[in-house]
Amino acid sequence: MPFRTLMYRLFRLRRLYLAAMILPALAVVLVSLFKGPIAFVFLIFAILLPLLHVIRYPNACTETLAVSATLTLLIGVAGTIGPDVGLLGLALRILGLAVLGLIGFFALSTMIPFALDLGPAKPVFAKARRSSSLAAAELRKAITLYPGRIDDRVECGAADEKGVFPITLKHQAPSLEFLDDPESEVVEEDFHIELFGVVLSSTDDSHEVVCMQDESEDTTTTKYTFVSRKNGTTVEIAEYGAPMSPGYAFCFWLQDYIADYLTDEVDRAEGRTSRANRFQSQDQLLFDIARLFVGKPGGTEPAE
Repeated sequence: MPFRTLMYRLFRLRRLYLAAMILPALAVVLVSLFKGPIAFVFLIFAILLPLLHVIRYPNACTETLAVSATLTLLIGVAGTIGPDVGLLGLALRILGLAVLGLIGFFALSTMIPFALDLGPAKPVFAKARRSSSLAAAELRKAITLYPGRIDDRVECGAADEKGVFPITLKHQAPSLEFLDDPESEVVEEDFHIELFGVVLSSTDDSHEVVCMQDESEDTTTTKYTFVSRKNGTTVEIAEYGAPMSPGYAFCFWLQDYIADYLTDEVDRAEGRTSRANRFQSQDQLLFDIARLFVGKPGGTEPAE
């Protein structure tokens, strides 16, 4: 991973990392009250494991929270191990923690997304700002949604008589073919999100568009504001999004998604290599663990 991308992920996902680290860190403090300062050795896991997950799986917010909850559970259980256990007893307890961690992680990876979806859905408002070396007109043409935009991120068709035009957002996700065929290669597959848009207004210094999914009453209104500077342009994006549950709105904020979106668009417009999380792999630790159980391409053939 390029150093530039690594630093970007650490900054952009700082909220998610801190949120994932808090619970296991508090568990360490609680265990230390009963076990003494030696318990602070668990801080290594509380700090590093959520950090490594955020860096490796930047688009797996709910799974990062599952890692945090699992780690909190394991630290609490590990704190009950007394100093009088023998070497064999310690080995068995470590094995038990590993099994508990695996089971807990799989269970929490299912439960947390369900829990986050609870509660009344409300529209989400988000803003972000970024500077660009491009002139306002050039930047507006490159990053806004309008009939006829075609690039490697977005494809917009022609508008009909009502001004409605189709929008295709191009994404990728890991193939799950390995679940049926363990010998298949792990590859990213294209998947597209289809929307419809209407440009509400477009001037030299602003562009406002409303988007909706087919057969849905929910809409997302996005307004871009461009301010010309001496060495380029400052662009601000303000989005009033479709209704979202409180839990998923919290994840949206933890990932700083709207700022990540704007960063990706501006980087692409300036011809720079993408560093944003938006179009990075949608892979998950859960998939990687599943691959260990079903086998790897080129792995050892089973004995007959």
